[in-house]
Order: sequence, then C-alpha cells, then structure tokens
Amino acid sequence: TDFLHLSDCFNAQKSTVRVPDIDPKYKIAVLASKQDHCLFDLLHRWQEGRLPVDIHCVISNHDRPVDNHVMRFLKRHEIPYHYLPTTSGNKREQEILELIEGTDFVVLARYMQ
Repeated sequence: TDFLHLSDCFNAQKSTVRVPDIDPKYKIAVLASKQDHCLFDLLHRWQEGRLPVDIHCVISNHDRPVDNHVMRFLKRHEIPYHYLPTTSGNKREQEILELIEGTDFVVLARYMQ
C-alpha cells in the first residue's frame, strides 16, 4: 500500500520492488572479453550476494588457461565457460544465441571491446 501511494505521488508509470530473499533470481549469461577485471568484478559481487542472479554461463571469444583465477572460480561454482573464437567473417552469433537460450538477460563484460 505504501509503495502504491508513493507511485501515485510521483505519477510513476510503473514501479518494481524486488525483495532478494524471496524474489526469483534472473537467469543471466555473461559475454566476456579477454580482460578479466570486469568479469571478475561481476563474479565477486555475485558471490557476495550483491548481484542476486543465477549465472547460466560465461561465453568468451578468448581462451583462458585452466589455472586462471576466473576459471578456477567458475569451476568451483559450477558455472559453464564457453570459448568461441571469432573471426571477422564468423562472429559465432548462432552458437551464442543457442547458449543464451532461456536466459532473462545477457550481460556484456567488455565483450568485443
């Protein structure tokens, strides 16, 4: 009732209130670049509970060594990693679309930059 009153006061067209402990989590796929810092920041926030989502998979056009800190993190949390090398003539769009099927959002962590 309080939220409806507030939305009326501000003429809000739409408002969404999320309660992380009881709301369903959005299912996301992450497309990551070669640089680890953006992806690792996202994973760290997720691990702390500040990013209330289910990470379906991580997709990258750059391979990472198995002993890389990001790869160890993904393995520990059972998050699939998909390496799809791209060329100027083949961006692997169809394969990416198949991998992200069923997700709610795609997050770009410096992908293709």
